[in-house]
Amino acid sequence: MNKYLHFEGKKWSYEISGNENAIPVFLLHGFCESSELWRHFVSMLDSSYCIVCIDQPGFGQTDRVENWNFDLVANFLNHFLDHFDKKDCLLIGHSMGGYSAAAFQKLYSDRVKGICFFHSHPFADSEEKKAGRDKAARLVQNHGSEKFIRELIHSIYSKDFISSNPEELQTQVLESQKASPLAVTDGLMAMKNREDLSKYFIDVQQPIQYIIGAEDKTLEPASIWKGTYLAQANLISYLSQSAHAGMIEEPMESASAINQFLEYCR
Repeated sequence: MNKYLHFEGKKWSYEISGNENAIPVFLLHGFCESSELWRHFVSMLDSSYCIVCIDQPGFGQTDRVENWNFDLVANFLNHFLDHFDKKDCLLIGHSMGGYSAAAFQKLYSDRVKGICFFHSHPFADSEEKKAGRDKAARLVQNHGSEKFIRELIHSIYSKDFISSNPEELQTQVLESQKASPLAVTDGLMAMKNREDLSKYFIDVQQPIQYIIGAEDKTLEPASIWKGTYLAQANLISYLSQSAHAGMIEEPMESASAINQFLEYCR
């Protein structure tokens, strides 16, 4: 069940499962997603942790924040820890959620026990990627977000998954289309304008995990593999049947990888 915490005049939505007295594990969804992304996945994670699914600005049941950036999400997570009297946390960031996790490492590294980049990385967009964000924003502004989101969701799954799971795909499309066009363009600009945060991961002592999909066409491959050489302890999990949504395409394998990572971070 969704709960709410107010921060800087806005209502932020979250869900908690597992052991509420334990260290929090933040699950941070990707672009045009919400905490619903994790609805079946959380039951596969180690219940001895406090699993916290956050809705990022404008998505799910969190209020829209105009011109938001990833530092804002990091500041909210820090506020969440303070509010519930928690010292530190672990972060699992899917795609765009990884950029929020990286911002938290930049601002609050002393509260980080480990970060998992789930189909994500700490680098900025390339110039080509930035141009693509601008093009997508213009399309949404001129024609609405429904078609854009439908095509986006189809692009993050493998061809085999799409052909074998049409109902699940439609569920994801309909859930993502709940986001307003303004929230979609806000997210596009937040991703386009984010800074390169890789320097905050060079030789860090906290373990860093990368979960990589063999068929992922969303991320720039060089950014993924370049990230795996930054920290002192880089754990890599490779999903052979996944594109950009391993928690849905290969949930058991993804959960196993994350649970091993959580155990490593104890």
